[in-house]
Formats: sequence, structure tokens, C-alpha cells
Amino acid sequence: MVLNKSDQFKELPTALAKAQAELGNPRKDSSNPFFKSRYASLEAIVAVLKHVLPKYGISYLQGISEAKMVTLVSHQSGEWIELGYPLVMDSDKKGMQAVQSAATYARKGSLLGAFGLAPAEDDDGNLASHGSSVPQRAPQRTQNRSQSYQGRPTPQQNQRPPQNVR
Repeated sequence: MVLNKSDQFKELPTALAKAQAELGNPRKDSSNPFFKSRYASLEAIVAVLKHVLPKYGISYLQGISEAKMVTLVSHQSGEWIELGYPLVMDSDKKGMQAVQSAATYARKGSLLGAFGLAPAEDDDGNLASHGSSVPQRAPQRTQNRSQSYQGRPTPQQNQRPPQNVR
């Protein structure tokens, strides 16, 4: 969510468009054994940005303010935009561990949104949004439904007509 921006706001959007055309998506370099998924770490996201943003005079800073991760994206022209991303604390964690965990996840989300990056299937945040339960996924089919009943009646063919019940 955009929190604030500079009065002049012409050169930064142009520079961002050029940078985004060159940015690649971060690679999924980490795994979450709880959800059996892969995701892009904060380091992978920053690595993608580090090599492209300076070419277009863009930099960013991040910090926590009022339960939000605030990302300030600035341009060499002096133009800037301030974006906010909610800081969600895991109730199972206490103290600084909870803050650091939430901050890392919020930094990732904020950077992905600010620069239009999209590593697919990032399940790393499911714990924050679903508690300790694993989200249900639709089963993947490996074969055509008609092939799975080769020579046997399908469940629909195997059904008996309803009986009259008294």
C-alpha cells in the first residue's frame, strides 16, 4: 500500500519501468519442510535488485513503523515513494524471534510488491495466515479420467437405481 510520495513524481516511475523490464524473478533458493515447498529467500530477492536498481538511479531503505514494514524507494532525482506492508506476528513465537520472523517476511513481501517481482508458489507465509494447519491443496491428476477405469465400470456406471423405501 502506498503511504506517501514526493510532490514531483515523474522520473522515478520511468526509472522503475526501465528497471522492471530488466529485473528477473528471484530464484527459489530455500525450502520449507513443513509445507514441502520452495520459496525465494530475502537474500535471493535482494540479489536480483542489487544488480539492476543502481543502473537506473534507484535505491531503497526498509524499516518498521507502526506495525508495518515501510519501504522507501528513492531515485537520484530526489523523487521517492513510501510503501507499507503489514507486520504479522506468529503467536507461537515470542520476543525478538517473533519480530525478526515477521520483519523478514514483510521485507520480502514489500520488495516483491514494490518492484513487481513474482516467484511462483511462495508458501513461506502460510504459517502466518493459517496458523499451524497445513492448507489443503487440490489433488493432482496424473492420468486422464477415462483411462483410469480401463475395462472397469466408472463410479457413475456402477451406481444402482434408488430402491423404494417404505
